[in-house]
Amino acid sequence: MENLKQKIFIGLLFIFLFTPYFLFIEVPTKSPTYFTPISLQNGTYFDNSILTSEISPTVNVVEQKISQKFQKLLKTSDLTQKIKCFILLNEQPTNTIARQVRDNPSSQDRVLLRKTIYHETRKKVLPMQNDLVPLISSLDGKILRHYVVINALLVEIPLNALPELAELYQIARIEPDYKLQIQLEYSQPIVTNTTSPGWDYTYNGTGIVVAVCDTGIDKTHPNLVGKVINESSFVLGEPTDDLDGHGTHVAGIIASNDTTYHGIATNVSLVNVKIMDISGTGDTSNLVSGIEWLLLNTSHIADVINLSAGTASVTADGDSVLAKFIDAIVSSYNIVWVNAAGNGGPFPQSIEVPGDALNCISVANFNDADSLNPATWSISSGSSVGPTDDGRKKPDIAAPGTIIWSTIHNWEGANPDFAFKSGTSMASPHVAGAAALILQYLEINHASLDSDWYALTTKGVLLHTAYDLGTSGYDYYYGFGAVDMGSVWNFFQTGNFENETLEPSHGICKYSLNLTTPQIINTTVVWNRYASTDFNYIYFSNLANIDLRLETTGGQLISSSTSNIDNVEHISYNASAGTYYLFVEVMDFKNNEEQEYIILSDTSITFVEKIRTWTALEIITLVCVVGIVATIAISVFLWYRSRKTSPKEETPLDVISTRPEWSPAPEY
Repeated sequence: MENLKQKIFIGLLFIFLFTPYFLFIEVPTKSPTYFTPISLQNGTYFDNSILTSEISPTVNVVEQKISQKFQKLLKTSDLTQKIKCFILLNEQPTNTIARQVRDNPSSQDRVLLRKTIYHETRKKVLPMQNDLVPLISSLDGKILRHYVVINALLVEIPLNALPELAELYQIARIEPDYKLQIQLEYSQPIVTNTTSPGWDYTYNGTGIVVAVCDTGIDKTHPNLVGKVINESSFVLGEPTDDLDGHGTHVAGIIASNDTTYHGIATNVSLVNVKIMDISGTGDTSNLVSGIEWLLLNTSHIADVINLSAGTASVTADGDSVLAKFIDAIVSSYNIVWVNAAGNGGPFPQSIEVPGDALNCISVANFNDADSLNPATWSISSGSSVGPTDDGRKKPDIAAPGTIIWSTIHNWEGANPDFAFKSGTSMASPHVAGAAALILQYLEINHASLDSDWYALTTKGVLLHTAYDLGTSGYDYYYGFGAVDMGSVWNFFQTGNFENETLEPSHGICKYSLNLTTPQIINTTVVWNRYASTDFNYIYFSNLANIDLRLETTGGQLISSSTSNIDNVEHISYNASAGTYYLFVEVMDFKNNEEQEYIILSDTSITFVEKIRTWTALEIITLVCVVGIVATIAISVFLWYRSRKTSPKEETPLDVISTRPEWSPAPEY
């Protein structure tokens, strides 16, 4: 019996001590033999846990790293021809560094803050990039540019060298330097139609800077004079002046001060980032270089970036270098990025890159029929239609973009000062101007809100207050609806928005709503995809999965929004009077240490609590600790019981006392 107890005890102890080991140990695999790891200058190696001997490097790794366009060229073209390409590296430290810099109490100045993030990121990524130089040179390649915001290189290299490059575990993606193209096919009063004169007379964009990434801006136009505060051209051989006309037209939609054709935010400041040439096209590398210049070399903060351009040559799945770059800009530098959705309609899944970026505001184009009556509005047949190629909700919002009159570049002499153009190119700057007004309002009326939240709040407000067009609720033509600054104004007077950060240990936030009368509970949650180091060669960073649900006080679920691929959740529920609870739950943090979000509600909401959540590791650890304690307690109990019930052992005195008495031997 005692032997059996000992075996049981040892068995229990073994289970509780070694359960974590068996659950978390990695199964050993044979090391890959088809590449030579490169030692980084910091003395570390990148460990590729994806490449195993069971995976073919040619099919499952190399081909997934190389863009489809290059894969086709490898099969059909001259392999010795030199091509220009982006090489995206695996480690993307921008977001981590941005968090560290923003957490520093001394980092208050926004210009200095952004430059510090840039410089600290540069220190981190340059050694990684420089480690690739010898190999690229040995393959007859040449590095044209180092990038910082996104850890990437622009390289000129023979086509046949791409498979060898793709075998390196440091490299996540190889893509062409795609050509961006302008998105061309009486608007202002529609966007700023309000029940209050506040937008027209109080808020006009003062103090807000909008960067226009386009064909340039004619800053001498009578209605744009004095608005361009900085400029630079990234088009080889062309000045900052607009030789095409598209950029000046876009700038006028944002900022023209003409009494008839006036812009959305007539007093904003503009930064002219020229990335496209006289033909209306430009390389992706021009844009990336232009944005890095904007962050580093200008003394002015760009609050909003407008890009009325895109390309249909790339799969719109959020995985392109450009989409990743934009997501990094928005999440790490807190800039509102507004992008034309594209002119690929009316066909489904015609969103163009980078209008597919998760963190941007992707804008569709509707025809306002020169009327303030929404019943007369209709989606433009050329406006790109969602979803994205990976099934996400895009576009986000719609704005007037058909027959839009604005400033033109060749206004001199007898030429008119204004002309009309059509396309999502014209819709996008309407939203950029609207964003400028919202940012000005936030800075004046919500000074207590950390400026790090302004960009995400602006996106949330625009989507939450959009005027529903087309199919009820979200649809792939209008997105959440038409931009409606009247509704924005009303929301700021009576609505509620809260910013919050959740961590894996507290992954649920609870809010209460007390309705005294029946009304519609209209709630939206918006968050960003982070530029993270926790991703593999296919995905840049993992989007946290957040769900939104509405429950009664008794715990009955009455409405929910639970997409696992989008970064916007929205519910609209016609509720009777009473008390309700809203729950924002991070279902999966995707290795992020924390997740920020904005919640917006037409109805007053009250924060109740953050609810404790348990990770699998925490649960297993707790079970193990309890098990070990229980095992020790049981063993002590068994030992004590065995001591108490076992027969009393004989002592030496007992033995002596039980011996026969000694007597002397008889004498003879």
